[in-house]
Amino acid sequence: MNYIGMDIHKQFTVAVAKDRDGNLLAEEKFDNHKCNFENFLKDFCPSETKIVIESSSIWEYIYEILEEMKFEVKLANPTKTRAIAEARIKTDSIDADTLCDLLRANLICESYIPPKEIRNLRNIMRQRKAIVKGRTQIKNKIH
Repeated sequence: MNYIGMDIHKQFTVAVAKDRDGNLLAEEKFDNHKCNFENFLKDFCPSETKIVIESSSIWEYIYEILEEMKFEVKLANPTKTRAIAEARIKTDSIDADTLCDLLRANLICESYIPPKEIRNLRNIMRQRKAIVKGRTQIKNKIH
């Protein structure tokens, strides 16, 4: 079994891959494009690999890329991943490495990932809420 920890940001991702014993297999920083994820993951079999990403503002885009590639992906709850938050030295590489080690030890506190249809409905509701809020602000300015 292989384990991959990914520290994701808006523009780039830092990924660290380890085997069952904790030996480093790969470490790379790449831009958030589908082809870059495919290049990094080409040596890993989806049925023998687990991936963990931390919930952030863009987790859904990356989750869908990895899901499409048939990888098992866990979404770590960032408020409960204290090992990263309390680290003295914080770099993207160390965060990805720590996520990988937590996944290897099965210590990831997962966030719920709703099905694709529910995620789409939630996005529609968020857009509607923003439009209604904007309409209310305009009405209040008129008054």
